[in-house]
Amino acid sequence: MREKRSHLKKQAMNSQDNSSDVPVFPRGRVREAFDFLTRRTNYESFKLIPYDQMARSLERLRAALEALGNPDRSMRVIHLAGTKGKGSVAAMLRTALNASGYRTGLYTSPHIHKITERFAIDGAPCAEEQLADAVFRMKGILEERLTPSFRPEDWTFFELATLSAFLIFQKADVQWAVLETGLGGRFDATNICRPEITVITSIGYDHCELLGCALEDIAFEKGGIIKPKVPVVSGVPAEIPEDAGRESSRHGAFRETIRTGEKIIAAEEVIRRIAHEKDAPLLEVTDHTPSFEIPVLAMPGRHQRTNARIALTTLDCLDRRGRLRLDKKRALAAIETTTLPARFEIVHTDPFFVIDGAHNRQSAAALADALAEFAPKAKRTLFFAISEGKDAGGMLEELLPLFDRVFLTTYIGPRAMSAEKLAAAAGKIVPALKKKPSISVITEPEKLESIVQERLRCGTSEELLCATGSFYFVAHWSK
Repeated sequence: MREKRSHLKKQAMNSQDNSSDVPVFPRGRVREAFDFLTRRTNYESFKLIPYDQMARSLERLRAALEALGNPDRSMRVIHLAGTKGKGSVAAMLRTALNASGYRTGLYTSPHIHKITERFAIDGAPCAEEQLADAVFRMKGILEERLTPSFRPEDWTFFELATLSAFLIFQKADVQWAVLETGLGGRFDATNICRPEITVITSIGYDHCELLGCALEDIAFEKGGIIKPKVPVVSGVPAEIPEDAGRESSRHGAFRETIRTGEKIIAAEEVIRRIAHEKDAPLLEVTDHTPSFEIPVLAMPGRHQRTNARIALTTLDCLDRRGRLRLDKKRALAAIETTTLPARFEIVHTDPFFVIDGAHNRQSAAALADALAEFAPKAKRTLFFAISEGKDAGGMLEELLPLFDRVFLTTYIGPRAMSAEKLAAAAGKIVPALKKKPSISVITEPEKLESIVQERLRCGTSEELLCATGSFYFVAHWSK
């Protein structure tokens, strides 16, 4: 572990200085294309997402894709959904495919600094001119061919971005496109694709106001990406988690974990049922899947080892079905070194400063495990801000027992939850903790930067700082 931390420390020290999280676009044609996209309705900035409108959009999107000449059919597609893990699995798939000699496109959300990050070609954001070209081609063709007539104001940012992604990847001669759902699965804009394989990384509580409050309901929405006769890889645990009886400072944690395990089994049954109904071959992945010897990964944590198994199972299935030629040795080496912005990203050393975009309870629990593994004896400080609609209490229950000092704050944005609301949630949790962290409430987000910089100046190698809760919060520090 000491060698691994040393490697990550060197990796972080070699990074460039922080860049602004506010993209600066050139004037002229590129700016016009970017404005065309970004001025559309963007549910990522909504406090409440009109899910019923999403549900009505797929047929229109399919018609638009056909009007564009079905650019998705020029490439092979891997389609991913999941409460957590899909970003990491998508990145692992991309690096392994590149290592095996394939040209790749990776479509993800949200972006950290620039919109072009969403449309990556061989791991690099597409050029601004490539995105502008795709937007203008899409606009012109839809205005000419789409019936009923194309009215941009009726379309969302994510819908038009998804169509643009196919055009960008087609023109770049992408052989494999890895597509990550934005929300849910069944009604997500990416669900217009015709994949070679689908992947459901996990099922957990997130966007419950839209997807349902039961894991079975959430599984039904995520399972909506499963296609007839198309293989599906499921990382949803098929048994009660093996740590169901571990010691915990949380009151009733054992009973709650048992209940959660039973709910996960019910969610897995939903995935099995959908796969059976659609005659889709199902491959289930657990921590005990023996097919691959997982190497030491650049991204720490048990959950990343599970993500690696999901990625390798997906690639192995495609290899066995003759859809690709996998170089397993190079694929393993590529997955071992895969990293992602804002996923256990180390942006400073002495003290270590880790940022992570965990934004639901399941992701927070995975982050807590990874931090405990990475720095088991460190004095830890947490900077925490989340979006409205997220499970503040659940995330804090996972994180608070691990930290010595906690700063509860907010970020600048329409979806940000107030620091006072976070403080109220924390106030219900702290009294039951054996080890009670020191809690500070920072209601003005601009004041947090000076606090972080002071801790970076005065901290030691025995300390660890962590910022998490939302990609919108941690993007400021991402390199």
